[in-house]
Amino acid sequence: MPRFGAVTRRVVHRCVRGLFAGGAGSGTLVAMSNRKGTPANRPAPRIKEMMQRGWCRRDAEHLGVVELALDVGPRLETSALRVLAGHVATALMWEPVYVGAQANYVDEQQAPTWHRLAECVDGAAKRRMPALAAICEGREERRLVEAHRAIVVAGE
Repeated sequence: MPRFGAVTRRVVHRCVRGLFAGGAGSGTLVAMSNRKGTPANRPAPRIKEMMQRGWCRRDAEHLGVVELALDVGPRLETSALRVLAGHVATALMWEPVYVGAQANYVDEQQAPTWHRLAECVDGAAKRRMPALAAICEGREERRLVEAHRAIVVAGE
C-alpha cells in the first residue's frame, strides 16, 4: 500500500507539471515557480525603518497603523474611517505607541484628522485622540512633547 501512495503522488505531480508546460498563451495553466515567495511575516519597509530606529516590531506596526490613518483619514468617508479608527484606538492603548504618536504625529495639519478619528470611536482611546489633536493645535501639552523630543534627541 505505501508504494501505491508514493506512485500516485509522483504521477499526479507529473500530470500537473504537464499541464503547466503549455505556458500562458496556450490556454493551459501558467507554470508556477518552485521558489517560495516573500514570507508573510516579513515587516514592510516602513516598519523595518522604524525598527531600525529602536521601536520593537509590535510598536512599529501600531505606529504604522497610526501613520496610515493620518495619511488617508482626510480622504475617507465616515464609514471607512470608523473601521480604521478602531485599529488606531487599539494601537493607542499601548503606552509606547501613544507616546510615539505624541512625539511624531502632532503636526498642525493633522489636528482635524485626530478629531475625526475621535468622533468614530468610544472608550479610553477616545480621550487620547483629542489630546493628540490638542498637541497639534499648540495647546499646553505641546510643551511636554517638546521636552520629550529634547530628551529623545539627547539620547541618540
